[in-house]
Amino acid sequence: MKRTKIFCTVGPASESASTLEAMIRSGMNVARLNFSHGEHAWHKKAIRTIRSLSKKLNEPVAVLADLQGPKIRVGVLPERGIELKNGATVTLPVTYPALYKDVKKGDRILIEDGIMETTYVSGARGKMTVKVVNGGTVFSHKGMNFPDSTLKVGALTAKDKADAAFAVKEGVDWIALSFVTSPNDVRMLRRLTKGSGVKIMVKIEKHEALDGFEDILEEADGVMVARGDLGVETPAEEVPIRQKEMIGLCRLAGKPVVVATKPA
Repeated sequence: MKRTKIFCTVGPASESASTLEAMIRSGMNVARLNFSHGEHAWHKKAIRTIRSLSKKLNEPVAVLADLQGPKIRVGVLPERGIELKNGATVTLPVTYPALYKDVKKGDRILIEDGIMETTYVSGARGKMTVKVVNGGTVFSHKGMNFPDSTLKVGALTAKDKADAAFAVKEGVDWIALSFVTSPNDVRMLRRLTKGSGVKIMVKIEKHEALDGFEDILEEADGVMVARGDLGVETPAEEVPIRQKEMIGLCRLAGKPVVVATKPA
């Protein structure tokens, strides 16, 4: 039995029974369902197809429900987007209304996986004013990272709670918790899944999670080193070092660890 496992994301391009069967025959061990996309009806059908094929082929395949988490994004902009020119001061709408309470003047705010860099100037409910350091064209709903700030938004949104309840009902094996910052985030999800036997995999993608990693690991059943967001939240050259440290700690704890996504 190979110790290294293969995780595959199942989406519209791979939802057919024939494609899923080929993936299982090729070595898929875990089917990841991304709850950032798709309705419950779609996920339900995918889970049942995977379970049926797993039984047919006599190949164990775990199902992991990956929760969206509280990703903070740029709000609605004109369809053509807004050009951010270096040195300019710009006001943008944001999806986290209380952002202005958690960010200090001068904190870096990175947009679209760090392609654009700004610094915080001021804000009010649902909007922020920033100075552009490295510009580009920003469009609606682009993700943002806050490497200098500690945000008070919780790791579980109302959508995540509904998705977790659905995942438990459908009998998934794992739930992946996004944007974890503290052990309390894990405990909150654990209360929602109590008695189900579903295991919790924490995604390490925030700088706060690095600082409290050992405490988070103690509460979790497994770890996913999400190098994409982590490479934006922390200096890119530190990611391989921290990745190796976390893998070592997981092995000492006897807990599975997954290395996922390419560094930003």
